[in-house]
Amino acid sequence: MSKIVDIFVLKEDQLYSVQYEEDKTDIFHKIFNLWTDIEYLEVFFEKHKNKLKQARYGFATVEEAVDKTVEEADSFQEKIWKATKTEGDLSRLVFRSLHQHDYSKQHIEQKAYGTEKESWLRIYAICLSHDVYVISGGGIKLTKSMQEMPLLEKELRRLNQVSDYLKEMGILEDGDIGYLELGNDE
Repeated sequence: MSKIVDIFVLKEDQLYSVQYEEDKTDIFHKIFNLWTDIEYLEVFFEKHKNKLKQARYGFATVEEAVDKTVEEADSFQEKIWKATKTEGDLSRLVFRSLHQHDYSKQHIEQKAYGTEKESWLRIYAICLSHDVYVISGGGIKLTKSMQEMPLLEKELRRLNQVSDYLKEMGILEDGDIGYLELGNDE
């Protein structure tokens, strides 16, 4: 399991992003950089070509999938930044509970979909309270369940790791986040 080395402020009192030991940047910027990296996407979709042909998305070629991903990543990131400008918009317009009807956890696991109707882009985060999120990862979801893709199973483990880390640090709600020494997005 990768070690959490820092949590960066993306938008103070609203949006934070984890940085893992093996990464040069925080996970938010890393996933959007990957989603707009044509070489990375070509390799990814070539590897998962059989999943692209499933009726769920209707994309037959790697090139179409790459183009769709790059375009959508830009609009997805813009949607997130716009939502941080208005209180309540991250909760209302961007993030949804990862597990339907499971409110038993202290930190609620959340996901955000890309901007297209049948989007395969996902961001995963821990919700500390209404409209305060710590992003733990993201991925391209080409299958019905996360368990069908090892990369997405890794994201589930990271969600739990971030939740455990926040609990260890005494961060149980958004007011506690000030107790962490956070990095900066500059």
